[in-house]
Amino acid sequence: MFAKGGNGIDTLRNGRENIIEGKGKYQNVQFNVPKRRPALGDLSNKITQTKSQGNQNPKQATLNKYNSKPEIVQNKHLQTRQIAPKITKREESVLNVNATSFSSKRLNIYDPDEHTKNDPTAVTEYLEDIFCYLRELEKKYNVQTNYLKNHRTTSPMRAVLVNWMADLQMSFKFCLETLHLSVSITDRYLQMDKTVGREALQLVGVTALMVAAKYEEVYTPVISDYEYVCDEAFSNQQILDMERKMLCKLDFFVNRPTSILFLRRYSKIAKVSSLQHNLGKYLLELALLDYSLSQVFPSHQAAAACCLSIAILNDEMDLSKVWSPTLVHYTKYKLSDFRHVVVLLAHLLYKIGESKNQAIVNKYKSSSFGKISTNAKLKGHLVMKLATEKPTQISDSNTR
Repeated sequence: MFAKGGNGIDTLRNGRENIIEGKGKYQNVQFNVPKRRPALGDLSNKITQTKSQGNQNPKQATLNKYNSKPEIVQNKHLQTRQIAPKITKREESVLNVNATSFSSKRLNIYDPDEHTKNDPTAVTEYLEDIFCYLRELEKKYNVQTNYLKNHRTTSPMRAVLVNWMADLQMSFKFCLETLHLSVSITDRYLQMDKTVGREALQLVGVTALMVAAKYEEVYTPVISDYEYVCDEAFSNQQILDMERKMLCKLDFFVNRPTSILFLRRYSKIAKVSSLQHNLGKYLLELALLDYSLSQVFPSHQAAAACCLSIAILNDEMDLSKVWSPTLVHYTKYKLSDFRHVVVLLAHLLYKIGESKNQAIVNKYKSSSFGKISTNAKLKGHLVMKLATEKPTQISDSNTR
């Protein structure tokens, strides 16, 4: 196949390896070329000519250019495969735009995980399944409606306990998940044991905080520290006995999903600012104080806090403009699913100044949280408008 001599490779590249050069007796001989065979089509070495596309849409022309199969071009004597042309940035953008689904373009839905898809720690391919599972867990381990009815513990007593637990969370420098989880454990235990009264309520709270810290924190305080913060009202053995009793009542399942977990996801979807996210966290911690909100699903609380925080700081009176199609798509909630929770949060925000439980308010006066609890917009027109609405009574239908 290759011609002898130093120019054999050049001859092959020029497609002239089958041409007889020089003078010889076969130089003027004409070879018979096979004629067209109808059964098999045209098998000749004729190069296929493409028709002009005319005045075609440049976007459609780009798509046809790269979606078509590679064409086999027959050289005069050498069969070669056409090399795909290099895609320019402009043509690549055309292809990417056309790859978007029609429904997504109509609803103006964007992908919040677009910039983290290559990060293995973000597990973006599992996020939908993870949050679907978390929503199932919050329904399975829900807090019953009016669980303090016929209980020795009252709603004001519970609020004082939660305010004290929030103070301990700052003293021990626990993460937010520890506080939310400890309050969730307290509510679930109280609904199972209606005999807990004033004398044992603090013991339940400090034990729930200890269990939550063991679950969430890397380094946890020793048990004598918990005894100290209770002014030694309870011994180490009493705390350990309550821990054993509490875990048995809860069947050792303590990891009910918390609202702060959902809020972080919703804040990423909404692309909120740090100040808006701090306001969302502030609203959720205030919700811990309210007995009626303890019976609302954490995902509903997070959706309401996210929506209200954006609306307050953006001076937006219409909540439907805040809860975008992207948020509806990824949270699986419409505004009507949690609007009653938004009203409850607005009532809580409006009346918090009259409450004696100020640990959370003082916490969010810190510059690390943007001093959000002192922001003048928290008493603005939107909060005033929502606070005048009559809050919907929480029932089983609202928490499912």
